[in-house]
Amino acid sequence: MRELSPRLKLPLLVPGQGQKDITHNEAIMLLDALIQPSVIAAAAVPPAQPEMGECWLVAEDSLEEWAGHDNMLALWTQGGWRFVDPGEGARIWMRDTQCHLRRQGNHWVRELAIVANALPIEVPTGGTVIDVEARHAISALLLMMGIGQNGTSSSRSSLDGEGAEERPVDDGLREGVGAP
Repeated sequence: MRELSPRLKLPLLVPGQGQKDITHNEAIMLLDALIQPSVIAAAAVPPAQPEMGECWLVAEDSLEEWAGHDNMLALWTQGGWRFVDPGEGARIWMRDTQCHLRRQGNHWVRELAIVANALPIEVPTGGTVIDVEARHAISALLLMMGIGQNGTSSSRSSLDGEGAEERPVDDGLREGVGAP
């Protein structure tokens, strides 16, 4: 009977086992795929000429050698393909799309990235009472993310949209959403 670690499902040595080096090397190969995983891309069929150490995300409805390994990581080794089934919450880097995916249930979901100061975000102005409340909430969120008016984090405009009064960032909104 093959003993596996509870979280990463790595092969464990058992008392009296011969050829312990094989079990140990298998565990190292699996760790190589699981620690800071970076995959080439998602694919349903294996590449024709994979290179040693390449890791791929096996797409749903996979074929050929990958059939039956949907949503697993496929690592090319000297001994052929090794498949790793990361658990719930696992995170991988997709080289082709330059994004992170997170395992939710039996599927991979793209993580949303917030890049501070990538594009200017204007503090909303104008509108009705409900809009004023929404502007307060949006401005507080932008402030907590470190993004102020025009994509800066040094100051922000008046939340009511009237008068371009500048106030310092430290106005208490970081502790919670409230009136300025």
